[in-house]
Amino acid sequence: MQPHQSEVRGGMRIEWDTPIKMDVASIVPVRHGAVVTCTPYTLRFAVLLTVANSFLDANTYLVRGGVFANLQTGNVIFFAIHLSERHWGDSLSRLWPMFAFIAGVVLSSHIKSGRVDKVAAQPLRWTMASQAAVLAGFGFLPATLPHSLVVVPISFLGGIQIGLFRSIGDLAYMPLATTGNLMRVVEAGYDFFVEKNSNSRRAFMVYACVIGAFAAGAIAGAFSTRAWGLHAIWVPAGLLAVTLILFVIDEREGTASK
Repeated sequence: MQPHQSEVRGGMRIEWDTPIKMDVASIVPVRHGAVVTCTPYTLRFAVLLTVANSFLDANTYLVRGGVFANLQTGNVIFFAIHLSERHWGDSLSRLWPMFAFIAGVVLSSHIKSGRVDKVAAQPLRWTMASQAAVLAGFGFLPATLPHSLVVVPISFLGGIQIGLFRSIGDLAYMPLATTGNLMRVVEAGYDFFVEKNSNSRRAFMVYACVIGAFAAGAIAGAFSTRAWGLHAIWVPAGLLAVTLILFVIDEREGTASK
């Protein structure tokens, strides 16, 4: 069992079972003295986020011009290929999502600085609510709409996510891609199975779960998009809406345990 730890931040006591990096202001704002769970650092939150993101990439690739909304590595490669072939329009279609992604990361840094708390309480909840609402709205847009009007905002939201949510307890992970998670699960697996380090068992299980979630989301995104077309985007919108419920549940459980 991991050691129990706690910290007092901004008039609230936050408790967790493993060390985490507290780099976001007002993680779960609650009443004074309440004990809460750090929702953004839980495995269930990470799984929902990962499934939603891989689902989105499958969806946008199939119905929004073959562009990855979140996976910027793919967009960089396709940009270079189209550029070498002098397909200027296709190259630009890969460039704008990258710029939007960068802008999202910049905004996430502003949120983490705590400055947003001065104008909007509970910024993380507003962030998740906005993302769920935007994705839900895109499901009503016609297929004739220029793809960039959908893909670029999603890339912006992806940049916000990766800037804010990168930890499960004390473990770093990537909610938008799986390469880094694959590396980490192999390292943890080697340390556990070969080096017999029992402390690596948890890391191996967590990363395996996140990778499985990413694969499941991509598969679900592909099949759902072929079945429902543009409306399939309502699935990840619903998953992000569920994360809002987690915030409320964790707050109420923490208040009840006060």
